[in-house]
Amino acid sequence: MKIKAVCEMTNLSDRTIRYYIEQNLISPAYTENYLGRKNFEFTKENVDELNNIAVLRKFNFTIQEIRDILISPANSRQIVSNVQARARQSVSEGQATLTALTALDTEQLYTVSEIAHILETFGKAKPLQNDFAPKSIKETLRKMLKPTMYFLATWLPIIISLTAAVLSFTQYVYPKINYGILALMLIPLLPSVFMLMMPKFKKLKKTDVLKQIMVLLCVLSIPINFFLPLFLVTKSETTDIYKYRKLDVVCHANQARVFQELFPFHPHLRALVTQPNGERDFVDLNAVYHYRYWTPTLDYTYDVYAEWSLQEKEYYEEIERVRLVFEKFKTKEYNLEPLETEYEYFETKTEQYDCWILYTGDTPFQEVTGDYEYAVFAFNEAEHRVRYVYCRSLDGTVRPYYLELEW
Repeated sequence: MKIKAVCEMTNLSDRTIRYYIEQNLISPAYTENYLGRKNFEFTKENVDELNNIAVLRKFNFTIQEIRDILISPANSRQIVSNVQARARQSVSEGQATLTALTALDTEQLYTVSEIAHILETFGKAKPLQNDFAPKSIKETLRKMLKPTMYFLATWLPIIISLTAAVLSFTQYVYPKINYGILALMLIPLLPSVFMLMMPKFKKLKKTDVLKQIMVLLCVLSIPINFFLPLFLVTKSETTDIYKYRKLDVVCHANQARVFQELFPFHPHLRALVTQPNGERDFVDLNAVYHYRYWTPTLDYTYDVYAEWSLQEKEYYEEIERVRLVFEKFKTKEYNLEPLETEYEYFETKTEQYDCWILYTGDTPFQEVTGDYEYAVFAFNEAEHRVRYVYCRSLDGTVRPYYLELEW
């Protein structure tokens, strides 16, 4: 049975029962949680022992005297003699107190000073004895420190891991989870889980030693639980064309002038066309969009890709627009600031597309060996289809996205 039920059966307080346990007067079974608090389980024999102790305490047997009798009944002879002597002394002191009080006249009015003066000649009454010894501040702090340390060691790795994971998520508009990192994150959290499950291991031997080992592992796991979740999300990716040009805060694509001028600000989703019967109606342009941004190391890499078909008039107007944009960058007319990037120009033709490319780094359409930036405009005459690709990497280890496309 639990300690609450025992309190009701014995009329003893929870604190008094725990004090008797601390003084080794009874030894009930218990389990201990990760904070070090003991949850006792009492038997009927334990209840009988508490009742017996309560009776002896009522007759002024001290805690030490009860413990000595429990250790050896042979000690009881001398102890009973001592208790009797104290009782006689108490009776004598009680008689002296009564004698002192009878010196006061119940028919007379007294001040506090007058009563004190009369009683002072008869001595002072003996103070009552508590059933638990007052604890020193040092002992109280020690008892508080241990559960606090266990609590922090258990929960800090979990709290830090969750906080770092949230920070990782908030760095990206379209976060993609790295499930390998997610699996690795669970490993350093195992000591904390073990600490929380500690009360379930009732039959496990040497739980104190295991608990100390787990606490040490919890503390050692804190740096891992902080840094590992930071790599839980290192990539942002979307194919939603309605989120066109809405990029991550940390992504610099919108700050690049060539990107701003090359990519249409509004996505081409549908066009109003004249049908063979003369009616005008909206048609789907089969738009394709892809955006991804990630930080494989301390530097970043991103790709933006959009593609759609246009009506004949809009198609040639768009080619002319981009031609003027590229001409401005080719002739360095944009270079108004000394730190502005100088681009090389490259032109090629594939089976389906004519490609105009402004670039830095390695020549286009080959594997990269360092940092790069590619602004690609491609157009398909047969389908009146246009394609825009913008790739940039300060890492230099990632393959540009346009090399993954069908050309």
